[in-house]
Parts: sequence; structure tokens; C-alpha cells
Amino acid sequence: MQGTTSMKLLTPGPVPLPEAVAEAMALQPLHHHSQEFLEIASMCWKGLQQIVGTTQPVLLIGGSATVGIEAAVQTVHGTGAHVAVISHGHFGQRIVSLVSRCCSAITVHEVPWGDTFTVDQIETIFKNISKPDAIWMVQSETSTGVTLDLDAIVPQIRSVWPDALICIDAVTGIGIHRFEFDTLGADVVVAGSQKGLLSPPGLAAVALSKRAWDAAAASSQASSLSLNLFRVLEAYQKGRFSWTPPVTLVRALSVAVDLILKRGLPSTWTHHEHLTEFLHQELRQRHFEIFGKATSHAVTVVKVNNAPTIIHRLAHEHGFVVAGGHEELQSSVLRIGTCGAVSREDLAECCSALDHTIHQSRV
Repeated sequence: MQGTTSMKLLTPGPVPLPEAVAEAMALQPLHHHSQEFLEIASMCWKGLQQIVGTTQPVLLIGGSATVGIEAAVQTVHGTGAHVAVISHGHFGQRIVSLVSRCCSAITVHEVPWGDTFTVDQIETIFKNISKPDAIWMVQSETSTGVTLDLDAIVPQIRSVWPDALICIDAVTGIGIHRFEFDTLGADVVVAGSQKGLLSPPGLAAVALSKRAWDAAAASSQASSLSLNLFRVLEAYQKGRFSWTPPVTLVRALSVAVDLILKRGLPSTWTHHEHLTEFLHQELRQRHFEIFGKATSHAVTVVKVNNAPTIIHRLAHEHGFVVAGGHEELQSSVLRIGTCGAVSREDLAECCSALDHTIHQSRV
């Protein structure tokens, strides 16, 4: 049986940390009002603006990316807002759950898990609904390994409803797939620290366009204290956090942001694309079937029988930790991540171990 310290993490989040990020996590915490910490936070905020592709503030909130989405929903949308959600997996459904707790009018459009939305589908959907105030979508659906073509979909939505706020869960997209917030013309984006941002879980990054801030000011919705983005923004404008932040996570994220920017965003995006292509090749050579459209460069979903048993054996007999499926896919797929400090050698060894485990299970 493998010890937990010797296991290789190949999940779509959390991800194995680059050495420099892990070293930052091992340091003693800084006081959150110290000059040293505030300088680190400032560099982190500026770097995140480059990674997200915006001149708008990128706010950091302690908590998971789900906390970031909930903060955006509660701040931006009024109770009477009509919000449309296009969902192609588990995390699209989570957005539906979050929005339905805040807004009285919600329209949900779904495709089967493993599929994506085409431009023609988007045109048909939005020409046949009443005017939405906002539209939420997931750039890269972690549960299915399928992405949305935002460069095609967002302009199509804009052609039908130019005033609707475009809100994007880019948790498994930022730092992995090309994403340029201002160029795309998006209004809300949320990311998490534990995937393409190469850091441990525990921080959500949220950016709003000027239109979204204006809509938020008009809605007067933000009843939450800790999730009120106006309070977070007010502190940010003073170079501070509104509440005591997870200082060690912020320092680790600042190191990760620096690594990403030194590598360069185009190189980072290409790296994930090539790593995914390599994984797909390794799987297909071993006659594994990949689930769905498989367009994500963060995670690949693989069809297997008796997935929980296979996942357990991969970890405890071979030292590879992969993720299971969500909901109806729980027993029939496993998910292999290609984010973080992951190499081709890691992926090849994992595929070999998976092949061996499947073969032994058949004996």
C-alpha cells in the first residue's frame, strides 16, 4: 500500500504544486496588515489582472470558487433579475442551485453530459426566451471534460441580447485555456486557486466589468456581509483585504502567478493543450474510451467499469490519485487531471498503471 506522501496527485483540483509554491506554503504566516504582506498581495492582484486579461480589479476571497460564484450572484443580481443558465454538467447545475436561491426568475438550458452547446443552439435558445438580465455558463466543465467555445458563443448571445451580463465560471479554464476577459466582453468571471493557478484550494478570484458593477449598484441585493463584493472592492482600493485573508495561500498564489507570467500565457495554454493531447494518445493506444467531446485541457474523463474500485486500486497499489465521476457517472468514469506540476512521464505511468489495474480486474 502506498503512503499518502508518495502518491502522485492527478486530479483536476487540487493539483500537485510546483516546488516554489509548496515552499511558500511552508513559511511562517505574515501578519495581514504588515507591509511585506501587502506588497505580496499587490503583486498578486496585478498578476491576476494579466492572467485574467482585464484592467478591472481581480478580487480575492477566502473560500472555494463556489464561494466566489455565490458572492458574484448575491452582489450583482437583484431578487427580481431574470437569469439564464446554460448547463452542460455538474458545475452548471451548481450554478443553477446558487442562482435559484437569489433570483426569482431563472431559465435553465441543458445538453446531455459530454456534449457542448453549438452556436446554432445558442441562437435558437436565446431567440426564444424573454430578455435575460444575466447569463451564466461554465467555460470548462470539470465533471465531463468538455468546454464551451466562448469566442463563438459570447458574440452570438450579444447579437440577440446585447445588454445581458455575461457571467462565466472559469474555474477550470483560467491559466489553462485562453481567456481574455476584456477582449471577450464578459461581465463576471470567477476562478479558483487550486487548478490552473497552481495553488492550494482556498481562494476565489472574482472580476466584474464596469457594467456588472453598475448593475450591482442598481440591484441593492448584497445582503451578505462577508460575500458583499462592494466591501471587498472598497478594501482592495485601499490595498487591503476586507477581512483577515488566508495569508499563506495569498503568498503561495503570488509565487504561482509569477511562475505563470514568467512562462508566458500563450506558452502556458499551449503546454496544457499538448499535455492533454499526449494523455489522449496514451489512453487510445491502450484502447481506453474517452468520455464525451473531450475538449478540456484540464481534465480527461475516461470510461471504466466499476470506477470506485479502480480508483481505489490505482491509489493504493500504484500511487496515482485520480478523481471519480459525479452523479450518474460515479460508477462509470474516472477523471485524470493535467494541471499543476504534472509531466508526460507522470501521465504515461498512470495510464500504464490503469491498464494493469483493469487487466488484473478481469482475471
